[in-house]
Amino acid sequence: MSLAERIAEVRRPPVVGFDKWVADLPEDDRTLLLEAAADPRITHRDLLAVVKAEGATVGRDRLTDWRKANGFPR
Repeated sequence: MSLAERIAEVRRPPVVGFDKWVADLPEDDRTLLLEAAADPRITHRDLLAVVKAEGATVGRDRLTDWRKANGFPR
């Protein structure tokens, strides 16, 4: 295996924007957010208001996509 192939194997896309905000949360808060993402009793609008109040810079569509990727029933 060449050096280029080894580097390509370990290269990860940068974590930016909302994903970085989520990754930087304290573990307990991140766990709660992931639980909320999958909870159909919480509307997208309400979850958006909560994360924005906590300092996230995220739009409705991005949050909806993230939420669906993290367990929200489709």
